[in-house]
Amino acid sequence: METLFWIVIGGAVGWVGYARFGFNEERGRTISMILGAVGAVVGAGTIAPMLLTLPAGGFSVPALLFAGATAAGALALGNMISRRWGI
Repeated sequence: METLFWIVIGGAVGWVGYARFGFNEERGRTISMILGAVGAVVGAGTIAPMLLTLPAGGFSVPALLFAGATAAGALALGNMISRRWGI
């Protein structure tokens, strides 16, 4: 269930990044939302357990915040790659 929350938070961060900040304008809103969702799942699922003390198998606000932060990082990285190499 928490994975669904991570995907929703990542998608929301991707949408806000596209609508407000102009990240990934060339590729569109859907790609921004997918990048945000993937960044959130990777960050909260693999990186957060290494850095944070999380409860086993339950909802965690710090993991949700970490998912949002890693989604924003994934969007920024995608934007830099897109501008640098045109991918």
